[in-house]
Amino acid sequence: MRDEMDARIWVAHHDQFSETVGRFFDALGARVRRILSAATPSDGRLASVVAAFGMTVLTLGATAA
Repeated sequence: MRDEMDARIWVAHHDQFSETVGRFFDALGARVRRILSAATPSDGRLASVVAAFGMTVLTLGATAA
């Protein structure tokens, strides 16, 4: 019964959730593009170091398990 109720709630709110996630990634992409467009060459190296560190942190949990 609980699964059916959860499924109905998901169906009812799926479009709103998709729009929210889409707006989030659009805003994130715009912010990244704005940062990269104003970056100097040394800032590019810093951004790549930050990106590499972020990817390591995000995947560390999956590789440790």
